[in-house]
Amino acid sequence: MLKIFGVGTLIVGDSGIGKSESALELIARGHKFISDDVVHIVRKGASRLVGQAPRLSKDFMEIRGLGIINIKEIFGTRSILSSAQVDLIIK
Repeated sequence: MLKIFGVGTLIVGDSGIGKSESALELIARGHKFISDDVVHIVRKGASRLVGQAPRLSKDFMEIRGLGIINIKEIFGTRSILSSAQVDLIIK
């Protein structure tokens, strides 16, 4: 899950299609990282969903062939958000 141009975006799809690699490129371009692989989604009110990372994997992303990386350490604290409203789901 990312926040892209202010839009909370959940990217879903089959394993190995490049979701994390695409997300990493978006983070490098200044968009905000929320969670990789597992996203906890909580209903807030009648029509609002909020996504956040599980405590164990917060700030981390797995990149095929590279391993697990710490987004906060590589891109800084400004690249991370603790949660965001789910505005868009991309498959």
